[in-house]
Amino acid sequence: MRYNNPTIAQIEAKVREMESCPDYRWFRIDTLIGDMRRKDDMLAFLASSPEYQNREVRNGRVKEMKQELARLEAVWAYLQKNVPIVKENLDLNHLNAIGQIVSDSTVGFRETPVRISCRKDYEPPKRTGDIKVCLAQLISDIQAPDLHPVERAALVHLGIGAIQPYGVGNKRVGRLIQNKILDEANLPPAIIPAAEIDFYRDLLCRAFSSYVSLDANGNARVIQNIREQGPFFNYISAKVNCSMDQLLKLLHDKDLCKECSFS
Repeated sequence: MRYNNPTIAQIEAKVREMESCPDYRWFRIDTLIGDMRRKDDMLAFLASSPEYQNREVRNGRVKEMKQELARLEAVWAYLQKNVPIVKENLDLNHLNAIGQIVSDSTVGFRETPVRISCRKDYEPPKRTGDIKVCLAQLISDIQAPDLHPVERAALVHLGIGAIQPYGVGNKRVGRLIQNKILDEANLPPAIIPAAEIDFYRDLLCRAFSSYVSLDANGNARVIQNIREQGPFFNYISAKVNCSMDQLLKLLHDKDLCKECSFS
């Protein structure tokens, strides 16, 4: 574990409690986790598409919204098939392919500078070459043996958001790969409630400048300011912990295993 985060110990204790149930594993895979991930897909989509947060707009554009959510499902299916273990298998070709699934307008990594509605003192990498270099560093960073799966998941989320490799869908891709890492560790997704979208976005933006830096010539490099990144990592850990509590409650309410004593 790289970050001083007591929440991770709580998460691990809850994993042990849930896995003490003999029926937990199939139940987790077949029902609850999938439902929770799809809920997070919806929230991620709404966070990235503010116009759909209006109920009247959603009702009038149901078909478009379903198409966008289907793209996220397609990314998940791609990850399941082509990236069985993110830490070991993810590469630039996968990230390139994922971007094309998320948007028809994405041909590859972006080739032009992009501005994001974030802190004024932060700019993502401007050139495709720098984007590839930063993504390669991110892929290398998530292989570090001292990272707990929750930390590794949050790092992917932060890194893709900060690098902004695509024209659209960066945060959604970051959250999907984050959830894939969590799933590999038998953990639920880090669901970010709609009421916390603004707080989450601000926390993420504040962490960007602690991950990528541009020099005077516009050259990008990855930095690792653990202290500055800490609040975002703590937030993601807390969201995983909340999802664990929800899982425990659902297992108890469904009386899945009478021999277990979920509380």
